[in-house]
Amino acid sequence: MTSELVGIWRPADGSWAGYRVVIDVAFFGESEVVGRTTTITGFSRVEPGRGEIVIAEAQFVGDMRDLRSGDQLVDNRVRQLLEVDQYPEAEFIITRPVALPPDDLLRPGVIVSLPGRLTLLGQSRDVVVPSRMAFDGTRWIVTAAIEFNLADFGISTNQGLFTVADRAVFEFELRLERGG
Repeated sequence: MTSELVGIWRPADGSWAGYRVVIDVAFFGESEVVGRTTTITGFSRVEPGRGEIVIAEAQFVGDMRDLRSGDQLVDNRVRQLLEVDQYPEAEFIITRPVALPPDDLLRPGVIVSLPGRLTLLGQSRDVVVPSRMAFDGTRWIVTAAIEFNLADFGISTNQGLFTVADRAVFEFELRLERGG
């Protein structure tokens, strides 16, 4: 079996990773906050497997120091909450090879589950991330979101002047280009 995806893929311009969480500020109420970083490094290696094409290895790292929500006060609090001075990076790696559908199914986009390990604040948790993958012949776009409990990573939801919902969403869009 052959595929145009065989090779090494790296994040290109337009890639991002971030969070989505609801905060409750006294006297102001609840609001959803979305923060993103475009400082993404890593790679995905695609190779032929046993009669199929697989993502043999993938590792992506986001620089948490560059998370931006559009509100500097919120960004400062999130940096404290996520202890970015001590844990400046979040990482997602796949933990086993992932079979890919044929290229013709990837062109319009298809859902592929990514078994992996998410690391935040120096703590790792095994997750399965449902992702949407699309391939236009040049660029491979992987979009995903997964909900998780903040407590699973040791993050306190009571932040004094505001509280953070127990659940948050880790999300990313990788615009991968062939490289290396």
